[in-house]
Amino acid sequence: MVAFCAEYGVPHAVTGKLIVATERAELPRLHALVQRGRENGIPVRELGAAQIAEYEPEVRGLAAIQVGTTGICDYGEVARRLAEASGAEIRYGARVAHIDRRPERGVAVRTVTATGGDVVRARVLVNCAGLHCDEVARLTGDDPGMRIVPFRGEYYTLTRPELVRGLVYPVPDPAFPFLGVHLTRGIDGTVHLGPNAVPALAREGYDWGVVRPGSSPPRRRGRGHGRWPAHTGATAPASCTAPSPSPRSREPYNASSRR
Repeated sequence: MVAFCAEYGVPHAVTGKLIVATERAELPRLHALVQRGRENGIPVRELGAAQIAEYEPEVRGLAAIQVGTTGICDYGEVARRLAEASGAEIRYGARVAHIDRRPERGVAVRTVTATGGDVVRARVLVNCAGLHCDEVARLTGDDPGMRIVPFRGEYYTLTRPELVRGLVYPVPDPAFPFLGVHLTRGIDGTVHLGPNAVPALAREGYDWGVVRPGSSPPRRRGRGHGRWPAHTGATAPASCTAPSPSPRSREPYNASSRR
């Protein structure tokens, strides 16, 4: 990725990343990450509590690993450059309205745009529709056996980004396989703290003001959605709490950081 960014002039920086253990129960999982990284040829350095400050002076923990090859980039520009280099035709603002799939004739996809529409024909259809992949699968006549229930993550923006040099992550918890609250420096110099995980009221509901009936979990419940709270246990309510501007609400996120 560094070579790609350099070749295409994409803003990037190799900042390094710390994965920090703040509880003794996390130490075996941290050591397992070290072993896994080395098995895959990733340069990983194990750090004791006193060594963490060499990389992130404001972070405290029992132990950490440092991955010096981790970096950041302008991912929007990466996507644009990949699109240009691919030689593919990308059609924006085209909604898939109908799919006709026949083994002997291939696939015909009818799209609708603000000015009309078109039919795209191909031998093979690859469904990479993200939040709408279940709907696209049904348009082909398939039953995916699942339904997308939209969630989103919310973040704080640090008012003092100089407190964080690179990326700071918690030790992953296999019992709750979300990313975990982490500190991420952007290529523009901002530092975000988060995420939580909250149900969204639309598939593209990136804020509370976007509501589309039929997309929210109470209205579109899949078989797995009803089992989600029981599976995640006590961690689910804490992770689904929306960020609040009050100082007290920041305490769980800053337990291992010094302001």
